[in-house]
Amino acid sequence: MADDTIRRFQLGFLDDGATTDPLACLAGDDGQPRPIRVPRGITIPWAAPGCWYGRAPEPATGPRWIGCNVRRLMPEVGAPIPKPQAKCLAFAGSSRGMPFPWPEILPCQGRLPALICEGEIDALLAVQEVGAACHVITIGGASQTPRPEALAMLAGCPVWLLALDHDQAGNKAAARFVELDPFRAKRLFLPAKDIGEFVQAGGDLKAWLSSEYRRLGLPWPLRSRPADPEGGMSACG
Repeated sequence: MADDTIRRFQLGFLDDGATTDPLACLAGDDGQPRPIRVPRGITIPWAAPGCWYGRAPEPATGPRWIGCNVRRLMPEVGAPIPKPQAKCLAFAGSSRGMPFPWPEILPCQGRLPALICEGEIDALLAVQEVGAACHVITIGGASQTPRPEALAMLAGCPVWLLALDHDQAGNKAAARFVELDPFRAKRLFLPAKDIGEFVQAGGDLKAWLSSEYRRLGLPWPLRSRPADPEGGMSACG
């Protein structure tokens, strides 16, 4: 993932995990405050653009929510996550099912297809590589139910391109989107288990997605840059 993408979406890293002081707002049924326990891993904050986590006044318009997900990492980075631990853990109080990342350009402005990914890493890679060709969205995982905010975003997109994992959970998630709208939902043929694995193996996400647009009969919204007389690339397109 590119450095500017990491900075833009404020990704972080916890090398050894952390535990906060007990918080009254997280008190359980027994009334006792509970801490937030964060595992070692990559932190992925969820917030509407322009939000500063409570330090600034509420925006005048548009939604705002606070939350964070952690993509777990073992001390040996390549080691698998031991079962039954989940590979991702949301901070207590985070709102799941929201559209991530929140679109900075509304779908009604351009009527681009939605590219629905399974997780945040896949979604951020897609924003980085093909964000000009589609509105990228994840709702935080294959088992999540989209909240009204996510459905409202998707309602403005003429086609839902399902770039979900090639596994049982991904197939079930795809079936739920097809059930929501069988006419808009189109399953893509991923050349790997997920977008992350494809990019990690050196795959060209833009070339793959443009071929999927052709397969589905969709117009590719990005123009090629024509060569200039000296053999370079022009600034148009």
